[in-house]
Amino acid sequence: MKRSNSFFLILLIIMSIGFELNASAISSSELINRPKNIPMNSTSGEITFPFGKNLHLDGNNYWNMTDLLDVNQTLDNLADFTTEGITAFSGDDVIPAVSANRHLVNVTLLNSTIWNDNDIGEGEIYFNVTINGNFTKTINYGANDGDTLDLNLAVFYAWCIVLDITVEVWEDDPAPQPDDELGIYHYATTNPVSQTITGNTTIGDAQVWLEIDVQDTTSGVTAEVLADGCKPYFYFTDETGATEEANETYARVLVGPDGDAGLTTAICIQYIFCWDKENFPFPINVQFHEDDYEQFLIFIDPSDLMHPYRYVFDDGSYISNTRSQRIAIWEDHATTAVLETEAFSSEELTPLIGDNYTAKYKYFNMSVVTDEFRMGTSGIQTMNLLVQTSFHNFQEGQPGIFDITTSELGFNYAIDELNDSKIAEFFRMHYYAFEQGLWWIAHLGLEYPKVHPFTFDVVNPFSFPYLINGYPNVVDDIDAFEEANSNFINYEYGIDLTLALLMKARYTITSPELVNPGDTFDATIEIEILEDDTEIALLYDLFLNGTIKALFFNQNFLFDHEGKVSVNIPIGKLSLLLSLLGYQPYEQSGLSIDSSGYLTMDHLYLAPNLLGTIMALNMTLDIWDMIKGELPGYYPATEKPLNLLDYFMESIELTLGAGFEGYNTGTISSNNTALATVGTDEFTFDGTTMSTTTEVTVAEDISTTTGFEIVLDDMLFTYEFFADWGLDINFGNIIALIAPQYAEMNFDIGTFPSIIVDSDDSLIDSDSTVTKTTTVTLDSITPTNTGGIIPTILTLLAISGLGTLVIIRKRKK
Repeated sequence: MKRSNSFFLILLIIMSIGFELNASAISSSELINRPKNIPMNSTSGEITFPFGKNLHLDGNNYWNMTDLLDVNQTLDNLADFTTEGITAFSGDDVIPAVSANRHLVNVTLLNSTIWNDNDIGEGEIYFNVTINGNFTKTINYGANDGDTLDLNLAVFYAWCIVLDITVEVWEDDPAPQPDDELGIYHYATTNPVSQTITGNTTIGDAQVWLEIDVQDTTSGVTAEVLADGCKPYFYFTDETGATEEANETYARVLVGPDGDAGLTTAICIQYIFCWDKENFPFPINVQFHEDDYEQFLIFIDPSDLMHPYRYVFDDGSYISNTRSQRIAIWEDHATTAVLETEAFSSEELTPLIGDNYTAKYKYFNMSVVTDEFRMGTSGIQTMNLLVQTSFHNFQEGQPGIFDITTSELGFNYAIDELNDSKIAEFFRMHYYAFEQGLWWIAHLGLEYPKVHPFTFDVVNPFSFPYLINGYPNVVDDIDAFEEANSNFINYEYGIDLTLALLMKARYTITSPELVNPGDTFDATIEIEILEDDTEIALLYDLFLNGTIKALFFNQNFLFDHEGKVSVNIPIGKLSLLLSLLGYQPYEQSGLSIDSSGYLTMDHLYLAPNLLGTIMALNMTLDIWDMIKGELPGYYPATEKPLNLLDYFMESIELTLGAGFEGYNTGTISSNNTALATVGTDEFTFDGTTMSTTTEVTVAEDISTTTGFEIVLDDMLFTYEFFADWGLDINFGNIIALIAPQYAEMNFDIGTFPSIIVDSDDSLIDSDSTVTKTTTVTLDSITPTNTGGIIPTILTLLAISGLGTLVIIRKRKK
C-alpha cells in the first residue's frame, strides 16, 4: 500500500510539470464558475451612405398639329430638293461636269439617184433615215434605174454633241415577198460643220445627198440639252386606248458622288412623266384615279459621256410581273432574280411620303442585250422603252410578238424644266388628293384615292436602290391616306436627376459561429468610414416615349437611359496631406465682427473630418452697448436717460451657439428573440468611438441545432446643423444689492434652425441592413485554450487520494 501511494504521487508531479500546472493557482470554485472561451470570427462588408438632392420632372402631352403642320409648311421649310453634296441643274444651267461642245444641227435629205431599182419596171423606193437614234421612214417614191428623186425632206433637227447618220434605201414589194435592199449610206463626226455630203450605198444601188446645216455651236452643255438629247425612245401598247403618251414630261440634271459606282463626280438625269389619269383595263376605260407619275433615271460618268453606266425605272408589265412596282436596275451587272431591300426616304420628305418600305428590285445585265438601247439625239446612248399597260410602268426594249403596238412616239415629245418650284407644285397636289378623298371602285371591290399624290423621293437618286417611291406608304395604305390630315404629337416623359454625396463604410461584426444553449458572449460591432472612397455623383434617369404623326410620317420613339457620372474625393488623403503641411483644426476666439465691437465671435472651430464636430461657433451681440452707442446719434434726447440707466444696467446680450456635426447610427437586434437576445440595441458613432459591444444571451431550452442572426439595421449617416439662441441680462451691482435674485437673468429663446439630414432622405437606394449568422449546436464546443483545466482536475483527484491515504493511516494508528 505504501508503494502504491508513492507511485501515484510521482505520477501527479510528472503530469503537473508536463502541463505547466501551478496546482495552487486555481481553486475548485474558480474552476466551476469560469466562462468558456468560445471561438470568435468576423464578418465584414461595405455599405454606402448616400446624401442627395433629387430633381424629378414628369408629364405627358398631346398636341394636335392639324392647324400647325401641313404640306405647305413642310415644303416651305425645304431650301431645295437635293441633299448635301448634290447640285441640281435645269433649263439653261450649264453643267460643269460635262466638257463638250453642243451643236444645233438641221439635216435635210436632199435627193437620191437610184442606180438599180431592183424591180421590173418602176420601183417603189423608200428611205429609212436614222440620225442619232431618231428614226424616220419616208413614203414610197416611184423610180427607174438612173432616176434622181428630188426629196428635200427635213429628217433631223436637234442639239447634239456628236452626229451619226445612217440612210437605208429600200424597194417596197408586196407581201409575202421581202423588200429589196438597195444598201446603206453612213456618216459620223464628232465636230459637225455646215456642208453637203454625198455617197453611194454599201452595195452601190443608190446614191444619196444630205445637207448638214449647223445653226449654232456653243461651249458647254446645258441641262435642257442633255436631258432632251438623252430622253428615252417610246413605244405604247396601252390596252385602254385612253392614257398612252404622257401629258407632260419634266427633267433636271443632278451632279454628285456615286459611292456604288466608285465615282466622286457623277451625273444623273432625272425624268418625271405625268399623266392626267390612269384607267383600269377591265372593263375598258374605267377610270382608276386622276394623276399618275413615273420616273426614269440615267446615270453618266463624265469621263465616258457617250455610254451611261446605269439606267433605273419602275418595271411592271403583264408579262414580266403585273403591276410589279419592281425597280429595274440596268448595269454591267449579272442579271438577278427579284430581290428585296429596305428603302428609306429622305428625312426632309418623310412627312410627305413616309419613312421606309420594302422595295423589290432586279439587276439586268445591259452588256448582253440587243435592241434595248439606241443612240439619243445628242449622240449619247439611251433606252427603248415600252409603256405596255395602262398603269404606265415601263418595260425595256421594242415591242415583242405579244405586244400590239398602237403608237410609236419615238423622241416626239417635249421636255420641260424640272425645278424646285415644279417639284413643290407636285407635292402641293396632296391637298387636292386629300380633298377628293377615297372612292369605291365597284368593278374592283376596293377603295382607292381618287387622286394619286406625287410620291417619288427625288432628293438623292445616287442612294441605293436609286428610285425611292413612297407609293406603299401613301396610296396602298388606305388608313394612312384617310388620316393624313390628322397630325399630332403624343408623348410622356420622366426626368430624374440626383446630385449625390456617396460616403462608403466598412462594417465588421465579430461573434462566434457556434454556441451552445445557455451560452453568453459579447458581439463586437465596428464601423470604419472609408474616407478615400467618398464620391460626388450625378445619377440620371431619362425617359421619353411618344408618337409623331405628321401627314404620312408615323413614328413611335422610346428613349430610356439611366446611369451615373461620378468623381472620387480622397478625403483621407487630403486630410493627411494637410496635416503634413501643418494644418490643424482651425480655432479662433475673441474676434470682433463689426468695427464698433458690438458683434463678437467668442469661439470658432472648423475641422476637416466627416464625423464628430465639423463646425462649432459661439457669437454674442451686445445689445446694451449698441443702444448706448448708436441711439443718441439718431435721437439726441435719449443720451441723458441712457446715461442714467447705465448705472443700473451692466449688459444685454443676444447669444448664438451653432454647430455642424456628423455621426453614424444604427440598431442591433436578433432576428429570433426566442433563440437569442441582445443587451445593447443601438449605437451612435461620432468619430471618437467607432465600435461597441453587446452581450448576447442564448436561450437554454433548445432541443435541436438551429441558428439566429445578429442584425444591424437602420444604419444611417446623419448631419445636423443647429443654432441655439439665448438672451442674457445683467443689471449690475446696484440691482444686485437690492434684489440679488434679479441681478442676472438668462432666457433660453430656443433652437432655430435645427436641420437634420440623414442618408435615408436622399431617395438613393442603399442597403442599410446587414446580418451575421450564429449556429446554436447541441454538441459541446472545445475551447480554444484549455489552459491546464485537465491537469487541474487530475491534481485535485490526486490530492483527494492523498488525503484519503492520510485518513486511512490515522485510523491504523
